[in-house]
Amino acid sequence: MLAYFMVNFSVILLATFFLLINRSNLNMNNENKTTTVFLLITFLVLLLISGFRGGFTSDYKNYSNLFHYFNSFSWSEFFNQSFYEEPGFIVLNKIIGSITNNEVYFFLITSFIILALFFREFRRDSMHIWISILLFINIGAFYTSFNILRQIIAVSIIFAGSRYLYNRQFIKYVIIIFIASLFHQTSWLILPFYFLLNLKFNIKNAILTITLSLFTILFLDSLIDIILRFISKYSGYAYGMTGLNITSAVVPVMILIFVLIHHKLIRPDSIKQRIWINASFYYAFFSILGLKVQMLQRFAEFFNPFILLIIPLIIYKILNKNLRVIYIIIITFLLIGYNLIVLSGTGYDPYYFMWEYR
Repeated sequence: MLAYFMVNFSVILLATFFLLINRSNLNMNNENKTTTVFLLITFLVLLLISGFRGGFTSDYKNYSNLFHYFNSFSWSEFFNQSFYEEPGFIVLNKIIGSITNNEVYFFLITSFIILALFFREFRRDSMHIWISILLFINIGAFYTSFNILRQIIAVSIIFAGSRYLYNRQFIKYVIIIFIASLFHQTSWLILPFYFLLNLKFNIKNAILTITLSLFTILFLDSLIDIILRFISKYSGYAYGMTGLNITSAVVPVMILIFVLIHHKLIRPDSIKQRIWINASFYYAFFSILGLKVQMLQRFAEFFNPFILLIIPLIIYKILNKNLRVIYIIIITFLLIGYNLIVLSGTGYDPYYFMWEYR
């Protein structure tokens, strides 16, 4: 668990250092050299941890085998084959394989893509970039990408295209979802949320959302049958139909409560902030559904990135400086403690690099 602790420690240490030498920009959310250097160093730390990770997670060997399998065909043979995986993912494997037959470069390049797309949005929209990165590491997609790599690539693509969601550019957002679906076909199921995430937060819409949620829970089995027709092979292959442990829903529910308590700090006339607060509900909602059907928790991953933005926003808007500092300290300790507890004794523990043999 030392590696996971050191990742958090590195981010906090770097953030503290750059905040101290850049007192005029305590939030580190504007365009300056200090922010750029902080992001670059942090990016390289996470790229090292993700790109050069060893095969300790369950999907590592699967992705490694797929990489060699796809590249066992010549380009002429390649286009005559019928593959199970999505075409974007397959072509990416083939492109990397045309340069090298070392699977480490596959993990390095996919890690780079995910990190670059997430960091781009943090730079653009986060009011506390270092907190967004800390959230990304501990409750976000960073470690999750060690296993469900294809989906996290899709999530990062949709997150990177969120400006079309904010600007209400439907056609461009559909194109982004299409690109994401080339890596994970469940991306299409997020399309209706182009409209749902933009609903104003009021009593009428809250009642409507709760009603739809109860309807979903009551008719969950029928809805699952519909979803299985759409992604039948994938569902059976990845998750099965058993439920997750209740601990998997604790953080999403706690975040939703935190957001609702502080909802008055969020501007209802801001489309961007309205989308973030609605995303916190769906993040908790699909996490709760995952307690019954593990597969459904995966949809929560599409809403998780907005959590990495709304929490720093709430902290930023707290006027009392002392209270703000207390919040930051509490959140930091809770994140690190939660991460170490959740990963301990799992397939992620112990962490080791690809050049270490276990």
